[in-house]
Amino acid sequence: MKKIVMVRRTGLGDFIAGMVPVCNLLKKKYGNVEFHLFMSKRNAELVKYFFPEDVYIYIWTSGNKYIQAINLGLKYRKINPDIGLSPIPDWPKLSNLFLFLIGAKERYARVNQKLLSRIFINHPLKMDDDMIHSYHVGLGSLKVYDSSINNIEQELLPRFNKSLIPDFNTELTGPFIMVEVSNNRITSQLSNEKMARILNDLINIKKFAVFITAKTEDKKKAENLKSMLNMESEIYINPDIHKFISFVNKADIVLAGDGGLGHIAGALNKKIVAVYGQTSIERWGILGGKVEHLYDPVDVNNIDDIIIKKALAGFL
Repeated sequence: MKKIVMVRRTGLGDFIAGMVPVCNLLKKKYGNVEFHLFMSKRNAELVKYFFPEDVYIYIWTSGNKYIQAINLGLKYRKINPDIGLSPIPDWPKLSNLFLFLIGAKERYARVNQKLLSRIFINHPLKMDDDMIHSYHVGLGSLKVYDSSINNIEQELLPRFNKSLIPDFNTELTGPFIMVEVSNNRITSQLSNEKMARILNDLINIKKFAVFITAKTEDKKKAENLKSMLNMESEIYINPDIHKFISFVNKADIVLAGDGGLGHIAGALNKKIVAVYGQTSIERWGILGGKVEHLYDPVDVNNIDDIIIKKALAGFL
């Protein structure tokens, strides 16, 4: 059995689009593998839906990241890993130090020209920021392990194990379109007024109900959108990632900005209209699902209502 250590401590999209394809590649190549994944708590809660067996999870907590890397690396040398890999880090010297300290025999990571980035890695991917950012994060992650890979094969795409997802109960009648009012990237968040105009116009084509997802602090914003809609709708405040996944899985179509919702919907093989403001679709586009990506270099609210409506109508 190959023991494989991987570290990726950032957001949901990083895990789903970046780490999962590499794990799938390594499982395909070696068959019998045991993953040891170092990551954030929020990402850790997703792991079981992709890899329910032979996975050990270690939480990379907040605080001084260099102290964390040293402490975790030395503490878990007992794993005695065969392979250590860091898919597309934005901080290569930190993750590369970690892979060295934990004692991985074969260490795969991106390196740059700085000495501290290079000295800890014996299988380096020599690539500067401009080059690595020209690839989709999933493809870039695969290149860390094998630089000859030039595309993401279908079998490597992130896919939730839907048998582990409980049904979401609702009294509304589908089909269901899911929208969000919470997005950390302001330029990728449609305004309530714009979403209401589009949805209220779209209901004249075919009946549907709307799911509105929001963070706790955006509850009033969600209620405001609900009050503006001319069709049945339901709000879900999403502090629990497992219930949130069930909620997304119930949707037929997802209208989402750049962020975790879109990547989750893609891994659930949903129909998605993804609106990206400033964020590169080439680098952060959704893997999986049936996706219509729409882009504006400044703000998604500059995208014409008709274009978004047409994309949604094509999925109804």
